Amino acid sequence: MTARAPASSESGFTLVELLVVLAIFGLMSVVLLDSLHFAARAAASGEARLDRARDFALAESFLRRRLSDIRPYPAASRTVGRAAVFEGTAAGLDFVGAPPAYLSPGGFQEIRIALEGKALTVRWRPLAGGRDDPPPSVLLDGLASAEFAYFGPDDPDEPRVAPEWHANWSGESGMGLPMLIRLRLAFQDGHVPAD
Repeated sequence: MTARAPASSESGFTLVELLVVLAIFGLMSVVLLDSLHFAARAAASGEARLDRARDFALAESFLRRRLSDIRPYPAASRTVGRAAVFEGTAAGLDFVGAPPAYLSPGGFQEIRIALEGKALTVRWRPLAGGRDDPPPSVLLDGLASAEFAYFGPDDPDEPRVAPEWHANWSGESGMGLPMLIRLRLAFQDGHVPAD
């Protein structure tokens, strides 16, 4: 007969110990996964804010350049009898200007900036004629509203009248060009940038 070795008390883990360790690892992985999801959402949200800020800065720069370059255009446009080409409403504005060289090959064009659907758009149309409905270029999208206003005197020939903000402005009525143009925007997610 052979002798048996005595049983050791350090021979391994019990089933209960293994289950406790697995439960702890499971809880740790759930916490880590939730932290990763939170970090991913925060990164996506920050990236979306940066994208909106970039798009807004580009649109603002474009609008400032185009609107600061508006000049009175005395000749008649393609609409017969129009003497001064500047029409502004709360919904948008039409004026004559020169588009950027990379968008259109030279010459004055009728330019329309307005809210179309949920996007602030710009349309270019040659004064000499052309397509009746040019496709729009989107400046900003995801908008809930866009409201234009125009600052200046009702009658530019009357110096005693103080300038004020108007919802509509007509170059045809002798008002000339406005001194300032304001655009108030509201995005669909509730964000409202400063004027």
